[in-house]
Amino acid sequence: YGNLTNYGTVNNSGTFTNSGTFSNSGAVTISSTVLFTTSTNYTQTAGSTLVNGTLTATGGAIVDIRAGTLGGTGTINGNVVMGGPLTPGDDPGTLTIFGNYEQTGTGTLEELMSPLSQSLLNVNGDVTLDSGSLLDITLLNGFDPFGQTFDIMNYDALTGQFSNGSSFWDDGYLWNINYGQNQIDVTAVQTPEPSSLLLLFIGLAALTFYAHRKIDKMRRIA
Repeated sequence: YGNLTNYGTVNNSGTFTNSGTFSNSGAVTISSTVLFTTSTNYTQTAGSTLVNGTLTATGGAIVDIRAGTLGGTGTINGNVVMGGPLTPGDDPGTLTIFGNYEQTGTGTLEELMSPLSQSLLNVNGDVTLDSGSLLDITLLNGFDPFGQTFDIMNYDALTGQFSNGSSFWDDGYLWNINYGQNQIDVTAVQTPEPSSLLLLFIGLAALTFYAHRKIDKMRRIA
C-alpha cells in the first residue's frame, strides 16, 4: 500500500499485487506463470521490463515506459505509453496488449526477424504513433527477407506513422512500410547493388586522389 521503487532486479514467480506507487529503474522479469497487477501506474524511468506472463494495470492506471526497454512474449492488460525501445518477443515472438498503445517521440519498435519467426506487436485497441517515433529492423541468423512481406503490428485503429516514412534503409535492405486499416506490414524490396557500391568506392577514391594531387600542385607553386 506504500511506495515500491526498484533499482535492482525483481524476478517474480508467483502473484504480485500493488496498490501503492510503483517505479522501476532496474530490471523486472514477469515470468510465464506470473500475474503482476497494479492499480496505480506501472512507471519505468530506466532499466527493463520483460513480460512473459501477465502485467495488468487496473482502473485508470497505465503502463508508462518513459525510458528503458520493454519486451517479452506475454500479455499486458491496460494502456501502454512507450518512450523507449519495445521488442516484442525478444527471440523474436509476439507481445499482446489488451488496451491502447502510444509510441512517443522517443519510442522505437525494435522488429526482430529470423528464418523461423518474426516479432509482432498485437494490440487489441488503438495505436498512436507520435512524431519522432521510429521503427528499427534487425535480421538474425543470416536471414534474407528480400521480396517477403511481414506483419509487424496489429490494431483496431491507427493514428500517425513512424518517422522513418513510407520507405527506409535498414540492415542492408530497402523496406517499404504499408499502413493498413488494421495492421502495419513491411516488405524488403531492394538490396544495395554490388556494382553501385563499387562505382561509389571508385568515385570516392578518384576524388580523394584528385584532391591530393591538387594540394601537392598548389604547394609546389607556392
